Amino acid sequence: MLKYLFGMLILAAGGVLLLTFGCGNLDSSLQEVNIVGVETFTETTHPMAGESEIVFQAASFSWIAPPKGEAIIVEKKIGDQFQAMANLRIANLDTDTMRFTDSTLVLDDTATYRLILLNQGRSSILKSGKDEDYVTLSIAKSIRFNVPDTVIPEKGKVLLEWESLADTVTYEIELIPQGAQAADSMMIFKTINQRGVKPVRWRLDAEDLIPEARYVINVTAVLDEPGFVQIVKGSREFFVGIEEEEEEDNT
Repeated sequence: MLKYLFGMLILAAGGVLLLTFGCGNLDSSLQEVNIVGVETFTETTHPMAGESEIVFQAASFSWIAPPKGEAIIVEKKIGDQFQAMANLRIANLDTDTMRFTDSTLVLDDTATYRLILLNQGRSSILKSGKDEDYVTLSIAKSIRFNVPDTVIPEKGKVLLEWESLADTVTYEIELIPQGAQAADSMMIFKTINQRGVKPVRWRLDAEDLIPEARYVINVTAVLDEPGFVQIVKGSREFFVGIEEEEEEDNT
């Protein structure tokens, strides 16, 4: 399974960039931080029955470095406490943009962070520009497939189906045979522009697939809105069965 992530922080689809007040024993900083982008990534592998589902999640965000200060501590809320995740030095940056990536998410729906500025022996929570301190973000959903372990063609067609992620989504799809000769040349690619929340359905001609072969379907969706990018990937393994022939009625 590919595990990768590109950088930035988030308003998730249907979610809100929610910042709440609460400084604990820290000072409230007069400095503001400008968050310039947010991205979340979810990749889910759905193997055959009896095997465990594999989920990888990550979130990343970037911001403009404050003009004064020595370092920024990125903290994440775990339970009722904030714990330090990274210590990022401000001095000698090649660019004015700083970035943090969190790949410790485990089936999380939300995650809350705050940025602590260290300056001349003092620590203070950076403001977001709206007099707010915490950032709570929604994590990308998983693609949920409605594909059995063995797909039997019906009337010469094979149906592959999964739940829609949003009202309007573009899905990029790869269908890859496993262990077959010249498998690369038998890959099938498809783009589906889905409107509405009904399940996404892809019908293929059975003659384009290898009977009794194992396949992997990879589906990628990118939900891109101002200030936030959400990347969702899903994979499902299955076998292609053989369509049963209709019995002749000799009566």
